[in-house]
Amino acid sequence: MALSFVLLLVRWASSETKSDRCNRLIYISNRTSQAVQKLPAENLQPADRFTKAADLLERVAQEMQDLKPTDSKLLDLQQQLSTLYRQDSTHNRTLAQSQNAKAVRTAAEQIQIDSVTQRNLVQAVNTYCQAPDA
Repeated sequence: MALSFVLLLVRWASSETKSDRCNRLIYISNRTSQAVQKLPAENLQPADRFTKAADLLERVAQEMQDLKPTDSKLLDLQQQLSTLYRQDSTHNRTLAQSQNAKAVRTAAEQIQIDSVTQRNLVQAVNTYCQAPDA
């Protein structure tokens, strides 16, 4: 029984298509963007909102890292997104906790830069995923 379950899992994992892997990556990215965009509407103090964003981004970075695509291009894009989410988590914690005005300003600026980087990475994922398999 256990052996047949393992074989079924192996067969299922190997039958996963590029489209399946792409869809999971895009889904996580879109879900994250939507969740972060909703945070300002919550009735939270700014420090609490930044902490909540940091926690969310750290969880998503790990979820993204756990995808482990086998495709080298998609793996590279996934790793870049995961790293970006971790960086944004750190910047949000700085905004929530720092009393240093320069550190806060730098973190806020970096979040803006990272926002553009994220859009570019998601666009790269979309472009790659829409291309026919070689």
